[in-house]
Parts: sequence; C-alpha cells; structure tokens
Amino acid sequence: MRRSCMQHNRELYCYLVTKISWKGSYKRLLTVGTMGVTTYNKDTLRVTNQWPYSEIYSVRPDPNIKSSQPQLQRLILTVVDNNRKRHELTFASEYRVEVLTDLLRFRDRFGDRLKQFPVSDHYLLIL
Repeated sequence: MRRSCMQHNRELYCYLVTKISWKGSYKRLLTVGTMGVTTYNKDTLRVTNQWPYSEIYSVRPDPNIKSSQPQLQRLILTVVDNNRKRHELTFASEYRVEVLTDLLRFRDRFGDRLKQFPVSDHYLLIL
C-alpha cells in the first residue's frame, strides 16, 4: 500500500529482512529513504508497508537470538498509528547493524522527539 505522503521518497538503502509477526515470517525488502521506511514483497516488489519518519517512534536491537537461526539478528521498529497507539514490528537480518545505522541517520525526523517527564513541566529533546 503506497502512501501519498511518501510519493517523493527516494530510497537510499535496501536490505533483505525477515518480517516476524504472530502470523508467521515473511521475507521482505526493507528500504530506508529520504522520507521514511518502505517494505516490499521480495518476489513481486509490491509495497507491503510504508512509514514516514514522523510515524516512527524508535528503532532498537532485540538482544534475543533464535537458536535455530543465530545469523539472523533481530531489530524492533516501533511505529505510532493515527490514534497514537504504538506497534512494535520485529525484523531479522544478518545485516542488523547496517539497518540500524541507516535508520538512525534519520532519527532527527522520528516522531515524538519531545518527551515530557511525568514529574516535571520541562521537556527533554532526544537527539
């Protein structure tokens, strides 16, 4: 599903990943672009998902390693939907370090960069 807010996205980095969900595991191409992240079906090259950086809350490594696939290291991409609900998406790749590095190049565009301390009226800017 291609999103109109991503129509001018220029893809800069591309990785073969495995999308892991409760439904199963799917091979995907994950691209990091100028405006956001896109996943494609690796066989048809059809867009399966797109997230502009404003909808990405965080990205982090998952320290758990599956014993059956030790070469595939996981990362967790947290996105926020229109209702401000967070969803964690898990991907596995032998290129986890590179994927994380390329995603974090755009961390200044991630949504929710201002966090309010619950005990204070001051804001902390996450860089």
